[in-house]
Amino acid sequence: MDLDGTLIKTDMLLESFIFSFKKNPFVIFFCLFWLLSGGKAKLKHKLALKYVFDPSLLPYNDKFLDFLKKRKNDGCELSLVSASSEIIVKKIADYLGLFSDSFGSDSVNNLSSLKKADFLLKKYGDKNFVYCGNSPDDIPVWKVSGSAVCVNTPSGVKRKLRNFGIRFEEVSTTENLLFAVIRALRIHQWAKNVLLFVPLVTARLFFDFHAWEQLVIAFLSFSFMSSFVYILNDLLDLESDRSHSVKCRRPFASGSLSIAFGMFLMPLLFLVSVSLAIFVSDTFVSCLLIYLIVTSLYSFKFKQFIVVDCLILSFLYTFRIISGIAVLRVSTSLWLITFSGFFFLALAIVKRMAELKNQELKGTVKTKGRGYVISDYPMLSQIAVSCGLMSTLVFALYVNSSKALLFPHPVFIYFCGPVLVFWFCYIFLQTHRGNMDEDPVMFAVKDKISLLSGLVFISLFLRGVIY
Repeated sequence: MDLDGTLIKTDMLLESFIFSFKKNPFVIFFCLFWLLSGGKAKLKHKLALKYVFDPSLLPYNDKFLDFLKKRKNDGCELSLVSASSEIIVKKIADYLGLFSDSFGSDSVNNLSSLKKADFLLKKYGDKNFVYCGNSPDDIPVWKVSGSAVCVNTPSGVKRKLRNFGIRFEEVSTTENLLFAVIRALRIHQWAKNVLLFVPLVTARLFFDFHAWEQLVIAFLSFSFMSSFVYILNDLLDLESDRSHSVKCRRPFASGSLSIAFGMFLMPLLFLVSVSLAIFVSDTFVSCLLIYLIVTSLYSFKFKQFIVVDCLILSFLYTFRIISGIAVLRVSTSLWLITFSGFFFLALAIVKRMAELKNQELKGTVKTKGRGYVISDYPMLSQIAVSCGLMSTLVFALYVNSSKALLFPHPVFIYFCGPVLVFWFCYIFLQTHRGNMDEDPVMFAVKDKISLLSGLVFISLFLRGVIY
């Protein structure tokens, strides 16, 4: 049987490339050199030498694994024969312990398609073996096999097998592609981009149609770029996501979507996002590119550094408000920027606290892919509470400043402060009890008390700024 797309729901060449690319983005130039100088076999071999992975975390095709175990119990001899590097194939075969033999590509020969067919023909004889595969590259192998097993095979490939008179049985699992794509885009996370509209409220441009039009386009542009970044982050974090109790169900980590599909989707999202940004303004295009650069640096490196990761997350939230200011071309409020900086820093630290709490419940000391350990929890808790209360202090000072007098009814804005204090205390307690989602913003969107607090806060604030 084949490995990529058959035994596992991923491609080990792309997995090894992403691993190396995350370590050093310039490896792409080495890949081009290896491909041109020695073909695909050399490329696979070089990447496999650098690739460090845990075979227990790979997204195996469980239904097909059960099929193989049953055949083995019936007395069949199983061999894993893959175009992936023999280094990778052997490591997976040793972990599963199902196979009497395992073969893969070496530094010279790419064991795929016709070469795989010739190899199996010489080793087992014509029509003297059953081959399990999934792709058009497997058709030459099926032609010399005794029978075929199609594992999640496209209908076009099965149609060709019928035309060639090759009998086959199917082992397939149903995946809802549309649902998986929606989950990969994380459309629910687009709610965070509503922060772009905050300057519209503070500048009291409620009835400016042009402002609304520009912000809606900017919101869509930011949202598509956010989805681009989420997919990039998911691809770079495959192994750490697979070791996580919740994130392991993400489309790319679980194999519901292929890495190749993600690589196709990313440039498409980028082009749509930039195209929409151009309709807004050159300044907003610059804001979008700054967001992309900072989030990319975060995904590649800075998420591993303690405190720095939280500061960057806080900046990215605040930067959405700054981008909204850039779209509307209104004056920047240092009060608003300072408040949002402390506010979102508190939430970023709560996010790390929730992760550590979950790690504690699992009995592990360190969060995979992060620099935090469970013993950091008390200190992080103190920092989060301090930042949360600092944001409420900034809000209170603003309400008592001359700036607040510009609003028609500042007294209503004053009562927003106690609501903010209540919500922060509630959030900190929920985190301490282990009830916090690892994304506090999404927790707030789904939690009834948080929604009620938000509704009261917004109602009071709007009453204060609207005549």
